[in-house]
Amino acid sequence: MPSPKMPWPLAAALLAPALDAQSILLPNYERIRVGQREALEGGAYVARTSDTVAGWYNPAGLALSPKSGLNASATAEEWLRFRFGGATAEVARARLQSIGTFVGGVLGPPVIKSDRWRLGFSFSRPVSWRPSGINTAFSSTVPGGDELLDYASEVEFSTWVPALGVGYKASDALRLGLRVAGAVTHLSEDESVADRLTRRGVGPRSPSGSARPTATSTTCSCRAACSGTSRGRSRWALTSPLPASASGGAASWRFSGPPSPIPARST
Repeated sequence: MPSPKMPWPLAAALLAPALDAQSILLPNYERIRVGQREALEGGAYVARTSDTVAGWYNPAGLALSPKSGLNASATAEEWLRFRFGGATAEVARARLQSIGTFVGGVLGPPVIKSDRWRLGFSFSRPVSWRPSGINTAFSSTVPGGDELLDYASEVEFSTWVPALGVGYKASDALRLGLRVAGAVTHLSEDESVADRLTRRGVGPRSPSGSARPTATSTTCSCRAACSGTSRGRSRWALTSPLPASASGGAASWRFSGPPSPIPARST
């Protein structure tokens, strides 16, 4: 608890990062945060944000933007390596992908003829995990013939968050903001296996199968924000989610395999 001598704006500024710990609609598991400066400071940028990324952390900060602007960034690049192997051989694939992708803008002069109102929009991808796909074959010699195994795999897990925000400058010391965001989380996996067995004197036998589970979740929420500047020129901010929210989702599973044999019947 702050001492009675500490000004309440300063106490609010110190508590702002903790109060905004859940500001990201669907966090990327404390890996890489959205925004370059915000990520470098561990998200402790709520009270001082004043550009296009304000629509993500603190919509009240949109009111500090002097004019219209556009920002596109990727906070980090991640190198993913996926390995698949067996008793006789193995294969590995790698992919370089972006994390914390953000594209956003703020509308002010000359688009909006107002010194108090600012509108913001953003399209971000805080969660992205997509290792390189594998499509390979393994061959081996078995008693009485040869075997060729084909294997293919592709998996993706990502979250996309479109958002709209508005900032209002009530005075030089007080700003208000509101953000409406929707998060679409998608998980998909596509695997297929084909085994071709050739025996001497017998035709080839090729059983195969594939599986494709998919799931999508959609969440919509609102967040209100209030920020200001104290007499000592220190900034403070408070953000809170609003009770109004909605969510939904869908999942499917597709599987295909070799036809089941029909048992013979005697008459």
